[in-house]
Amino acid sequence: KPQLWLVGAASTSCAAVKPFSAQRKASTAMVKTAFAFGVAVGVSGKLMRGGQPMGVDTFPGYVESVKTGPGVWKWNNALMAYERHLAHLKGQKSAVTEVGVQSGGSIQMWQKVLGPQCYVYAMDINPKCQIFEGPTVKVAIGSQSDPTVWDNFFASVVPPPHQLDFLCDDGAHEPQPMLQTTYSGYPHLAPGGILAIEDIHGAHYLSTWWEPLAAYLGSPVTAQTLGAVHLYAYLVLMRKAGGPAPLFDPSAAPGANIPATGRISEVNQIAGAIASAPGGSLVVLENPTWPSMFNVHGLTYLFQAFNELHAPKAMPDSPPGCAHTNDSVCTSGTTNSDMQNRVAAVHILPHRVVVEIAQSPPIIAAVRHGTEWVPVHSIAESGR
Repeated sequence: KPQLWLVGAASTSCAAVKPFSAQRKASTAMVKTAFAFGVAVGVSGKLMRGGQPMGVDTFPGYVESVKTGPGVWKWNNALMAYERHLAHLKGQKSAVTEVGVQSGGSIQMWQKVLGPQCYVYAMDINPKCQIFEGPTVKVAIGSQSDPTVWDNFFASVVPPPHQLDFLCDDGAHEPQPMLQTTYSGYPHLAPGGILAIEDIHGAHYLSTWWEPLAAYLGSPVTAQTLGAVHLYAYLVLMRKAGGPAPLFDPSAAPGANIPATGRISEVNQIAGAIASAPGGSLVVLENPTWPSMFNVHGLTYLFQAFNELHAPKAMPDSPPGCAHTNDSVCTSGTTNSDMQNRVAAVHILPHRVVVEIAQSPPIIAAVRHGTEWVPVHSIAESGR
């Protein structure tokens, strides 16, 4: 077979032509993940939605279009999730924060997709990231683990009313820093605002991250402000109640595919309903005697039940070991767990839980796009 070639770069200043099989996996990975979200693939190989190509005004389409310049590295299913949950911010004035911006490509992504009225207030531990500042971008330098850094960030970086429409944590990927982002950031979300925590990899996060998160979100003070919790492989989105956009609930969409066996009323029926559900259908857990899904016990149970969504059998890199380098050619892959093969997403709403069953087992991957990569300041605290 003919070999596929790409102009890549080993650093920001030295380009080289090299054989590139990993990039070919990028479009395939996006395609198979797309099937899990009701997106089709056209004869040209482009992602299609509603019969139209997904262009650069979408998160998946924009990232696929990046060939040179500042690097961006996001999981493909996360891009699909952002396209769903951030659509209402497109073309609107918005305040966005990302923790861990490393090479600047994601800053460009937020602004290109959400529009020129998107203001980015970033945080990174690497001082080199201040090169990305501009008229609508500020970069604060500090550790996300430090609550004082967050206090100063909201007091002096984010302008009044010191609220965010979207906060993305792509920073340390460790439980304590992620919890500090939640404790400090969630109270500063605007009504309807969303907090996303990326790169939650492994079953061991259950006791160190998910259970403390359930305790925080399910506490009486926080629970009364919570609108929804959305789970995807390696990703959680917490939406605050209120705001102009309706909650994302696929079970309420016209023509929602909910078989009779997919309607359940007890938590101990979840596993059986998922196992028997047809591909592309929904499982809906709803019990009118329950006052709310947002309590410590309920959220803990659900996080435990779906912990395997974040626990793959393996995470191979292509080329091997590239995830720990600054090479521009790199794909992080997933050897799916059984749950990752079956469950595309879980939506925890005030009075129901909606489980999306994948149409077919998805490929879950993160492919580096771009050629300029800022060296990682600290593997523990600098995001991709």
